[in-house]
Amino acid sequence: MTVPAVRSMVQRLGFALACAVCACMPVPALAAARPNNAAATHVYLQIVRDTRRVESVNVGASVAAIQALERHIAGECSEALAYAPRDVAYEEIGAEVEYMLSIVFDDRLVPVAQTLGDARELAALSWSNHRLTQLVRDQAAEERAFATHAPPNLCAQIAAWRESSYTALPASSTRFLAEMRASESEVSIGLHEESREKVIDRLLKPYERPSERRLATSILDLGKRVEAHLNAATKSAETQLAAALGVAVL
Repeated sequence: MTVPAVRSMVQRLGFALACAVCACMPVPALAAARPNNAAATHVYLQIVRDTRRVESVNVGASVAAIQALERHIAGECSEALAYAPRDVAYEEIGAEVEYMLSIVFDDRLVPVAQTLGDARELAALSWSNHRLTQLVRDQAAEERAFATHAPPNLCAQIAAWRESSYTALPASSTRFLAEMRASESEVSIGLHEESREKVIDRLLKPYERPSERRLATSILDLGKRVEAHLNAATKSAETQLAAALGVAVL
């Protein structure tokens, strides 16, 4: 039997088995297998709203954690980048700082157990729009990544880079950056990029009933307050860390 013939036979067998399984399933089971768009949308928005509420309470503690990190680095490796070459590795250090600040901020913003629980619930949701389902599962994976990664020891990594005569960042640095970039939240939309969360919000609109629209509005209001604190804290922290490490910008 030729390879195409074998492939065709396997495909027909697979189709026959699928039909047999469907024939054996009761009608309610078949209905349950279809995504409930409205229910999934409601659960998604509830999870996000509850998360935003926790964030709004804990945002002060997150800012304090970033400030404590600044003081620690300033004390441990002051001026560490003053003589470093401004090359690709230097830019990677800057990217590492951004991820590190996000992790420290998030660690205090929402308890890890809650983040992981929410990620599990998000990963279980599905819609008839397969792209929306995948984006929500990608978001869950990103949340798990930030919740389970400890911030890197920046001073130790800069010291290892210096000891290599600035030829290469340590493996721990490149590994950390690769893992964090694997969970990037930017999604290509034609020639533009927008955050995964914004794409999800847009794709959810057709499934929102009045109750979901009210939820979405409350999420937007809570999110704006948290985002303002995050942006201000991160910008200030990057400036302070750059100064502590002996450079103008990272």
